[in-house]
Amino acid sequence: MKKALVIILVTLLIISIVSFLLGYWKAGIIIGGVFTWLTVQVSEHYSVKNTEYLYGNRSEPKKNFKKYED
Repeated sequence: MKKALVIILVTLLIISIVSFLLGYWKAGIIIGGVFTWLTVQVSEHYSVKNTEYLYGNRSEPKKNFKKYED
């Protein structure tokens, strides 16, 4: 899945740059906007997955843990 996303993102970036160079400004802006939006969504998705992997079970209290009572 990661390979396909990288290929899609690189393709969108190249198409956006080529559109600007050929004079298709509106198409370049729209494709660049799609590229930016998709990049943000993918990075947020993998950021959440990484955070869940790192801190998944550590933040939950242990079941048999007894608090110190005075």
